[in-house]
Amino acid sequence: RDCLLSRGLGDVYKRQTMNRVSNYIAFISLFFVIVSCNSHLNGVSQGVNYALKKSGNNCNELEKVLLYYQNDSLRYEAACFLIENMVGHFSNQGSATDFYKQKLRMRLKPFSRDFLDSLWKETSVRYSDEDFVKSYDLEVIESSYLIEDIDRAFQVWETAPWYKEVSFEMFCRYILPYRVSDEQLVEHWRDSLIQDYAGCIRGVTDMKQAFALLARAVDKELRSASSKCPYLLDVLTMRDARFSRCEQRCIVTGNVMRALGIPIAYDCVERWANYSKNGHSWIVLMGTDGKTYTLYEGDSIPRPATWIDSSFFKPLALPDSNYSYRVDSLKRAAKVYRQNYFREEDRDYSVMDVSAEYGLTDSVVIQVNSTAEYAELCTFKTGEDWETIVRSKIRKGNCVFRNLGASIVYLPVVVKKDKTEVLDAPFILREGGAVKKLIPSKQKRTMRLNRKYILLTNWTNRWYELIGGHFEASNDSDFRNADLLHTICDFPVYCNEVKLQTTKSYRYVRYVSSKVSKSALAELTFFCNEKEIKGRAMGEGLSPPSQKRAFDHDLMSIADPQQKDYWVGLDLEQPCRLDKLVYYPRNDDNFIVTGEVYELFYCDKGDWHSLGIMTAESGELVYENVPGNALYLLKNRTKGKEERIFTYENDRQVWW
Repeated sequence: RDCLLSRGLGDVYKRQTMNRVSNYIAFISLFFVIVSCNSHLNGVSQGVNYALKKSGNNCNELEKVLLYYQNDSLRYEAACFLIENMVGHFSNQGSATDFYKQKLRMRLKPFSRDFLDSLWKETSVRYSDEDFVKSYDLEVIESSYLIEDIDRAFQVWETAPWYKEVSFEMFCRYILPYRVSDEQLVEHWRDSLIQDYAGCIRGVTDMKQAFALLARAVDKELRSASSKCPYLLDVLTMRDARFSRCEQRCIVTGNVMRALGIPIAYDCVERWANYSKNGHSWIVLMGTDGKTYTLYEGDSIPRPATWIDSSFFKPLALPDSNYSYRVDSLKRAAKVYRQNYFREEDRDYSVMDVSAEYGLTDSVVIQVNSTAEYAELCTFKTGEDWETIVRSKIRKGNCVFRNLGASIVYLPVVVKKDKTEVLDAPFILREGGAVKKLIPSKQKRTMRLNRKYILLTNWTNRWYELIGGHFEASNDSDFRNADLLHTICDFPVYCNEVKLQTTKSYRYVRYVSSKVSKSALAELTFFCNEKEIKGRAMGEGLSPPSQKRAFDHDLMSIADPQQKDYWVGLDLEQPCRLDKLVYYPRNDDNFIVTGEVYELFYCDKGDWHSLGIMTAESGELVYENVPGNALYLLKNRTKGKEERIFTYENDRQVWW
């Protein structure tokens, strides 16, 4: 008999018997096709055998692939790699996505955002979440799909200018896989993407340059906003839709790279440790020197990864130390993980910790008095509660957590019989590994609170651009003879109240942006004798509906300009003498709002204790008799879910 010996990825398969006639080999092969799903298949690794057993009724389809490549040792080994590591991979399938994609195919491209949203709304009415099922690759993938995919992957690898630089192991791990994440599968995806993008790198012989060119080409086509469809469709549908959230963009980009023979991986921050419920993901180039390369904003060529892209909001300017709020620029990550197709020993089937590659190198040792096998570190998930970010094995009463992000609050726990037990107080991990435990003290303090969520420079940058804008009043509708009421010279805040010393009465009033700014106002109000003056909205550089939004008393509806150097104002219909104006820049609605109801909590070993419910009478809440040195959380009971933990230092909220 002809027995193929597998010793895992990279092993050389040896033919033990060379003098058997081909008919006898074919007979034995057919025999194994029939019986191997119920017994160990000779000549394949334990991992492949395990996958074949897990595949159930689809076992014959997978064995057809192995038989197809039995006389080509390299492709056979690649097929074994795919099958062995197929365990656990799936996509969401159902009537809803079938309906959605069918409707898309009937529509001429390009699609508009409104069309995509309305189509998903129609789909959601017809179908529910119960119409979706997890479709596991092992149980449904067909031999024809795998054979075509393996052949195309070898073809692009062997004809790539960088072929000699990319080892067979790199090829198997980073070019061969037919999926990037949990997207739906689609036939002929490599051929389709090659047809669309091969021209972008025609004549390019440097792999790094090709990576950069393809990344820019895909990025230019995919708009950074997703449709309302929450599921990961197949890569060709996502490419056609053009609207993409972070993960979808990675799936399209990653598959384009693989289709053209470029080895890539998919790195991600599951969620930011101090911001949002979401995280970030990106595609990296696996360098032939063993390094991870990424394309940072503004780069023309990928360079070794040292920090996490999109984690820093570069400030246009920073307010002075007396500014009303603490402003942060950095989104912090506790961990960075790589979602691989292949499994690593002692790891989840597709997850690998690559935190150290991005400069997350701090460690902490937790003493554990528990019979549990593992301890876990949690970070606070925005608007919810503590959630595990990493776990580690307990050894001799201690648990070591390595390669953590610093300037983050962690909570150590163990899980026993599905019950979470807190090990100690939450703590701040400083750079260098220093730890500060947040244990409530008996000493009480008074706290003045003006927000419930971190304020990042992505907002204050917009406010800074308002500087130079000014307010005018006139009795001419074209403002030919206008008087200056106020110029914005200082860094604006959330609510900006300006007292006016006017001696004349005016019919027309307006805000005029600076000539370099497109920053929007959320609300603008003019007063006469301390009473609001109403009128007819007017303006230039923004649509009529947008003009009205500046005066609708809704801080979330924005007077969104279509160009720089715009203006928006009111026709008061009769002359009025002005004594005050109030304006709000575009904001995230996480400030304290008069009339809304709030509740403050402090944390004691993971448990939240209420310090009382309060209705805001102004833009500030004052809580007295608050335990010091604790971790706090302020919730808006009226609306909103963006709420983050904070400490209170030097009479200011410090966000974590």
